[in-house]
Amino acid sequence: MIDKKYFEQRALACFEDMTESDIEVYRFILSHKSEAVHISIDSLAAELYLSHSSVGRFLQKLGYDSFADFKKNLQEEIIETTIEAPSTKQMVLDYKASLDYMAEANFSELFERMDRSKRIYVFGTGAVQKQVASEFVRQFLYCDKLLYIVDGYEEAIETCAKMTSDDLIFIISASGEDEFVNHLLSVLMDQKVGIASITASSDNTLAWMADYKLHLSVTEDGIMSTVPQTIFTAKYFMLIDIMINSYRRRRCV
Repeated sequence: MIDKKYFEQRALACFEDMTESDIEVYRFILSHKSEAVHISIDSLAAELYLSHSSVGRFLQKLGYDSFADFKKNLQEEIIETTIEAPSTKQMVLDYKASLDYMAEANFSELFERMDRSKRIYVFGTGAVQKQVASEFVRQFLYCDKLLYIVDGYEEAIETCAKMTSDDLIFIISASGEDEFVNHLLSVLMDQKVGIASITASSDNTLAWMADYKLHLSVTEDGIMSTVPQTIFTAKYFMLIDIMINSYRRRRCV
């Protein structure tokens, strides 16, 4: 079996080799993890109108020894990723650290690149990040700036392959550590596409590789590491508001 990885990491590592039925199974499990640890392989196959063997082959492709091995690993993943909610004081300190960072951020070089780019794309890696990407695009429309959403992994592969050095892409990721994003980065860098990252912290692969780095900040005592991702959502929108305000002020100067 491959080194222990969470379900989504395993799937993204072999995404390009997935069949249509593989993608159906992947999407179902990703959206129903809690139910998947209790379901039988026959019930899962019936839910998706697939054969028992189709589900089994997909899970073997991801490195699981059996359906039981898959359920055991998924159960452990759910336990490991369920984090206790922070105290109100922790949240307030973390938000203050984020606002302090955002207030001091200099967007000048990024805005200059945006203004000279022929096309600007925005890609969010997860459900929350996709919501942020949509709001990002919507807000910049009010500044007469057209940005394009890259929706989903298949579209990301196709779109990135067509980008050029005249283009810029924003990649929004909580962790900044994603095998699929790493694959995209290698393609984008080969084509000399401008890359702007928006991540939870500044210490991750995506931020290191990006030309322009934006993050939600981390307090000195590491409070963010204990904060569930759902609490990050508001900070993404705070960053967008500050960016939009800075962009409007720049255009009025």
